[in-house]
Amino acid sequence: MRLAPVALLAAALTGGPGCATDAGRGADLVPATGLSHYRFDAPSGRWTLPDELAEVSGLVDDGEGGLLAHHDNGAALWRLAPGATLEIVAVPGAPGPPGDFEGLARRGDALWLLGSPGLVYRATLSPGGTTAWRQATVLRGVCGFEGIETAPGGGLLLACKYPRAPRTGHVLLVRVAADAAQSEVLAIDVAPVLNATGLRRLRPSGLAWLPARADRAGGAPARLLVLAGKERVLLEVDAEAGRLLAWRRLLRARHRQAEGIAVLADGAIVIADEADGRAATLTRYAPAPP
Repeated sequence: MRLAPVALLAAALTGGPGCATDAGRGADLVPATGLSHYRFDAPSGRWTLPDELAEVSGLVDDGEGGLLAHHDNGAALWRLAPGATLEIVAVPGAPGPPGDFEGLARRGDALWLLGSPGLVYRATLSPGGTTAWRQATVLRGVCGFEGIETAPGGGLLLACKYPRAPRTGHVLLVRVAADAAQSEVLAIDVAPVLNATGLRRLRPSGLAWLPARADRAGGAPARLLVLAGKERVLLEVDAEAGRLLAWRRLLRARHRQAEGIAVLADGAIVIADEADGRAATLTRYAPAPP
């Protein structure tokens, strides 16, 4: 299946009548942040998604220059290849478990699929498709989760959208050990974002690693991107220290229901939005050259 790019309206790029004008608004709290290399008022590509992905949820790079995506009502996967057109192919595999799914992570050929109550399923990806999904981790009673990523050391990071015990002014991440025997809560202070925007809270919907750029001296570590879709805020976080490094606001006309985020090998940030009175979309933001 091939889909043509969405036309980018001048009003959407310039903040015309009725459009929010805060795309790219934000702050760098430390020098040389990753987000400082992106312009969120000027996407490098945008595509509509078919009805099968109207409720697109998880998004992850496939390791081959493309993306894997799923919707929130099933474990079926699609492979997306964004270019002059968007090529979409269903990934063969055994039917997955029923449930409400809110994120996808990959390490090599291993895939993890996040269920909102804290159920994590694992499968193996091969050229022929995926193996059956098997339950790998259970974290019930902690959060309504939305967003998953791999963690250094072989574990996983899960984002709390609706914590059972919220902390005012913080976004909560849960780090799960590789053997699922231990978990640790990371509280990210997002008061600078709330104070600047007037928002009361941030509700995460996706996680993705932003690799260090070649022009950053000292081999700086990768930073974690935390997408808060309902508030249209993108955070850059030092996940080891639990520290906010930078944040940006996304344009409402372009991101009404941002659910998934991934970073491609070339550094491009890709955000998937569910259908919300209009077709679901995929939007790409390329970094400035090093």
